[in-house]
Amino acid sequence: MMSDRDYTKELFGELRSLVIATCTHPPNSLSRCLGLTKLIRIIQQSGKLWQERSPLSEVQQNDSVRVILQTQDLFLQRLPWHLWDLFARYQQAEIALSLPNYKGGEFKPIATPVKILAILGSSEGIDVKTDRSLLEKFPSATIAFLEKPRSQQLQDYLWENYWDILFFAGHSSSETQGEIQINPSESLTIEQLRYALTKAVENGLQLAIFNSCDGLGLAQDLASLNIPQMIVMREPVPDKVAQEFLKYFLVSFANGTPFYQSVRTARERLQGIENQFPCATWLPVICQNPAYLPLKWPLVEKAIATPEIAKKPNDQQLFKQLSQQDYRYRQILLNKVTNYWINGVLENSLHGKIMIELGLEERLDAVEHPWGLVWESCNLPRQILPKGTTVSEKFAQLGVGRSLLILGEPGAGKTTTLLELGKDLIGRSQLDLTQPIPVVFNLSSWTEERQTIADWLVKELHTKYQVSPEIGRNWLEQQQLLLLLDGLDEVSPKRRPACVLALNKFIQKYGQTEIVVCSRIKDYDALSQRLSLQAAIYLQPLTPAQIQQYIVNAGIEVTAFNRAISEDETLQELVKSPLMLSIITLANQGLSISELTKKSKGELHQHLFNAYIDRMFNRKGATITETKEQVKHWLSRLAKQMQSESQTVFLIERMQPTWLINTQEKWMYLIGLLLIYCLGIVSVFTNLYSTKKAIYWLVMGLLWASFIGINQINPVETLQWSWKKTRKNLILGLIFSLPFGLIFRPLYEILFTTKGQIFHPAIQHSIILGLGWGLSLGLTFGLIRGLTGAGIATVTVPNQGIWNSGKNSLMLALIGVLCMGLIAQILHTPLLLWTFLGMCFGLVVGGGEACVKHFVLRLVLYINGDIPWNYAGFLDRCTKLIFLQKVGGGFIFIHRSLLEHFARM
Repeated sequence: MMSDRDYTKELFGELRSLVIATCTHPPNSLSRCLGLTKLIRIIQQSGKLWQERSPLSEVQQNDSVRVILQTQDLFLQRLPWHLWDLFARYQQAEIALSLPNYKGGEFKPIATPVKILAILGSSEGIDVKTDRSLLEKFPSATIAFLEKPRSQQLQDYLWENYWDILFFAGHSSSETQGEIQINPSESLTIEQLRYALTKAVENGLQLAIFNSCDGLGLAQDLASLNIPQMIVMREPVPDKVAQEFLKYFLVSFANGTPFYQSVRTARERLQGIENQFPCATWLPVICQNPAYLPLKWPLVEKAIATPEIAKKPNDQQLFKQLSQQDYRYRQILLNKVTNYWINGVLENSLHGKIMIELGLEERLDAVEHPWGLVWESCNLPRQILPKGTTVSEKFAQLGVGRSLLILGEPGAGKTTTLLELGKDLIGRSQLDLTQPIPVVFNLSSWTEERQTIADWLVKELHTKYQVSPEIGRNWLEQQQLLLLLDGLDEVSPKRRPACVLALNKFIQKYGQTEIVVCSRIKDYDALSQRLSLQAAIYLQPLTPAQIQQYIVNAGIEVTAFNRAISEDETLQELVKSPLMLSIITLANQGLSISELTKKSKGELHQHLFNAYIDRMFNRKGATITETKEQVKHWLSRLAKQMQSESQTVFLIERMQPTWLINTQEKWMYLIGLLLIYCLGIVSVFTNLYSTKKAIYWLVMGLLWASFIGINQINPVETLQWSWKKTRKNLILGLIFSLPFGLIFRPLYEILFTTKGQIFHPAIQHSIILGLGWGLSLGLTFGLIRGLTGAGIATVTVPNQGIWNSGKNSLMLALIGVLCMGLIAQILHTPLLLWTFLGMCFGLVVGGGEACVKHFVLRLVLYINGDIPWNYAGFLDRCTKLIFLQKVGGGFIFIHRSLLEHFARM
């Protein structure tokens, strides 16, 4: 009789021989299909025999079972062991792989929020953005995303922080040894990450998920590091399969389903796409260290207990309590900054298409230092930093309360550098809730010299990120924001000194707030006042070697290019700018290098941008319904307006009557508003009362219109109840509405009831009615304004502010009708009149008047040919032409230099 050991050995030998024989046949051949069929049959039959010889027959069918196969043989690990009949009988069972030799370690249960390091590696030919969006929906998790990280950056994150789960999406292989491609130019083996991963396991790493191809080699290499659990794909995996598995696994596991059952559920749900991707259910597999218990998702408490990501093991026990609402607001803002500026701008930047490592020079003499230190006496006021030094590394060296100035020539990559720094800081903030929230602002919108930087920031948070003023001011006062301020040079020259002074006052008052400021060096050097920051760096021009490498990567003919720049000094200077080098490479198909010589700098800039614009119209995938002339005209009009208003981000809902540039347009706008207001009021009151009374109410309406103004459009984008705001606005409403009722109600009686008799008995009654009218208006105002409390909008699309204002005004109009109707019934006054007044009041306060103004403004501009009818659609198509970039619900030109070029047209 054969022993169990001999039986197992013979069975595995037969299976291994069959796998090798089957794999020698072509993938779609009949021989391979027959071999696979035989292989499945043997596995199923051997499963029945194994069950008879194993103690599993004593296990109940509803028990949770881990079946761990210990083998180092890659051929055997690739077998579809889940096809054993025992897995059909035991629905709570799942297969896992393990090496024969393993070591145990300290079990560290995870707590909320679960800390996840998500590495999104090289994405050539695959989609990793979907993986990111799926992870972002993971509840009670703090996720740090590293997109195409450098080796040192990845190593630092593994060494310096505590992680529960490590996730990788991208390209991987196991041909010779496990290897992941972390960016287009770097691949790392597990051996090259050994020390960092060992440290991560010591710090509590429990699970590694490799949503990438051919992961068994990775799993074998990682097993020697004693990682408790891993999920890998046995073979090359299509995007759709990997993403569907991740989606199903995350949903199941986060809802409390045991780890093994979650993997099985997610794997089996892949059967729904096996018509498109045969054997998809064969790919995911668990790799388990048998010394550890399966991972459990922690229970979510009412408050989110957030471990501070400690630099020392003793600090790991520190916790900071955040309310659910505060945590949600923080995550919303972090997501917005990421989606607007990192995904929307940085990942699509022109000179980010082929990344260049810029040289950095420290400039100690560019900032104002405390205690009057004079750097002219220093031997090294300017110092080139070691090659490979990043802005993130320099910023980190400055310590808590750090501040930095980034200087450079036009097109040197200042904004790109700022956003790269922001990307790193966002990753740390997502991981550690004690870190401030990095937020990008553009100083060009600081246009009022009397406005403090704090007030300006609150306004910008509201208009650009839809954060209510209450929340924004609270974040500022508590110094919870890290300010990334771009475009000091975009502030108008006459206001720039005042802006520097205002920034210094802000820094003095909010000393712990961390700040980074960007400026063109020529504009900054022209200022007499310096910023009170800790350090300054200057982005060096590109070196000849960097220019040559860029040209080779871009596919431009090198000999002709070198000959052209050697003959023209202006061109030599121009190509030192990453922006202009990008423009040359992007426009090269419609451009001869010889055309660039013998031109002045201004002519060369204009020629290059014109060539770039023409090239973008003709490139593949650029579909646009407008003519070239229309596109240029409308973009030129937009650029001029943005330049005159010192705007960097254009929001359709924030268009103001300042767009009206001539008297004819202004009159058209005024007449349009008056027609809508007057016709609405006259038509209603003429039907209710006489023409004279309609004229009276028309005058009242015009007085109210003059009170709310016609030259400012302020959408009401968010509604959220606030008792504090209700109390405040009740008092404000009563102060203004009571005198209004006491004056205009008796006036109405004098004009239409008593025929001019001031001491008529009806006047006394009208005073009581006026008091009730004023009281009711004040109460309605307080209730309505209480609904416009603190909050943050979670979705941003073009012109969202106006659409939200329309919806909000209808809601508040309904509240106004109910409130005024109820009071009319109590005071026995005309119901239709009071409900109409309540409706009008709600429409105005809720943002209805902003919708009317916006509509009339857009109509006038369309009639005069300044904008297209579907403005959002047009601007969105311009992003496909790479003239604009989308920033949330707004748009920016891809570079300020292109905005200036369109403005000169």
